[in-house]
Amino acid sequence: MRAYRLAAVRQGMTDQSLIETALREYLGLNALKDLQASFSHLELTGDEADRLAVVTVRSVRRERAKPQPETASARASR
Repeated sequence: MRAYRLAAVRQGMTDQSLIETALREYLGLNALKDLQASFSHLELTGDEADRLAVVTVRSVRRERAKPQPETASARASR
């Protein structure tokens, strides 16, 4: 956490903005924002937008649930 805070300070971020950024990443909100930007030219109804959001969130959650490859440091610590 210290390294993140130091990097944030160097970029002029406050602790609050660091935490908000981390939460957006963790919750996948940046993915939703990116998706929204890529589809901004479409005119979606509220229901269509809701369905698109649900599909996107489920996709992000599936990606996170995938087993991560073992790192060299994890193998070395055995």
